[in-house]
Amino acid sequence: DAVHYDALQGTVLDPGEAVLVLHRSRDGRYAFVETRDYRGWVDMNAIAETDAETWHSFAAPKEFFTVTAAQLCIEDAELLYQLGAKIPIGSRADGSRCILLPMRGAGGRLHVQKFPMPGANAVAEGRLPLTHNNLIRLAFLPLGMEYGWGGANEGMDCSSYVQNIYRAMGIELPRDAELQEKACTLVPLTGLTREERYLRIAEAPPGALLFRPGHVMLYLGQDAGGTPLVIHDISSYYEGGEKQYIRKVVVSHLDFLNARGAAAIDTLDAIGLVVPAR
Repeated sequence: DAVHYDALQGTVLDPGEAVLVLHRSRDGRYAFVETRDYRGWVDMNAIAETDAETWHSFAAPKEFFTVTAAQLCIEDAELLYQLGAKIPIGSRADGSRCILLPMRGAGGRLHVQKFPMPGANAVAEGRLPLTHNNLIRLAFLPLGMEYGWGGANEGMDCSSYVQNIYRAMGIELPRDAELQEKACTLVPLTGLTREERYLRIAEAPPGALLFRPGHVMLYLGQDAGGTPLVIHDISSYYEGGEKQYIRKVVVSHLDFLNARGAAAIDTLDAIGLVVPAR
């Protein structure tokens, strides 16, 4: 009855994300591609082929904007970008700046189209500086946004939420929570008492990641009463033995329960330190 999940969907790709086509299905409808995160099948109608130079201009643009909104919809082009996505910068004949958008033209070839600049609050030039202020500000942008497993429902899941925040500041984390945990400097919590866990968390900097099996949260710090708070993209929790769907980005404490009645604080594996932030 897990109708909110699709085991066949791994992640969502931003428009203009450069991929390598490794194989095509026999009927020609799908391509097996390698992305910066995954290998998987993509509908051929969502792929535009191009030459190596143009491909590199999207894979590693020299000048680009970073999406600094929870998401950016370019309605005229019917394109939706997630937080932290790169959009190459171009220039018009009069010297004014514009954004370069990927369009699928005749025969499935890439047609790069120039569009007006988005609003100032929607993008920033280059990657943002890695600071605590930017980290927390970015974390709160999607507050209340609908949860989306693998990017379904134009949303994010717990690990893509964390990944998008950090990539906006130039830190490329793996896509999944398990691999994100392996990529961090870890402060182990396994085997500690609840009191010892709270003491370790109190020493962590804001923006540290808290890992439990299948879930990742971003630590915000303590409230006025000394209770640690996290912000995370959560699908559900348990209350009185009943599953409660919440399915959005929320700020919470660490007392919410899992199916076995264990509080989140007691199920944490480790604190993940990504990089020292100023």
